Amino acid sequence: MAGKLMKAVCYDSYGGGSAGCLHVEIPIPVLAIDEILLKIEAASINPFDWTIQKGKIPKSFLLYQRGEVVEVGPGVNKFKPGDKIGIGGGFAEYAVAKVSSTVLRPPEV
Repeated sequence: MAGKLMKAVCYDSYGGGSAGCLHVEIPIPVLAIDEILLKIEAASINPFDWTIQKGKIPKSFLLYQRGEVVEVGPGVNKFKPGDKIGIGGGFAEYAVAKVSSTVLRPPEV
């Protein structure tokens, strides 16, 4: 998928709430060894996440995403395209994750 663009919400600044968020188009990430590319199905934000963006506590974005594996990098045997995954992340159509930081989602979730 190299060269294709995706939509994302990126922080232009830390603090300031929604005024610090921009809607942008950026390149879909390229995979490295032991990484997977996910098509994001859903992302959530809660009051704690918003408190971080408002600058009231140190940054450490704890957003949760659900996604489907669309591509696996070299050396990845644990997952295959079509697997459903849960990860921490941001707001974009696609995300790259290290295999070691992902978990296979049960079918009922």
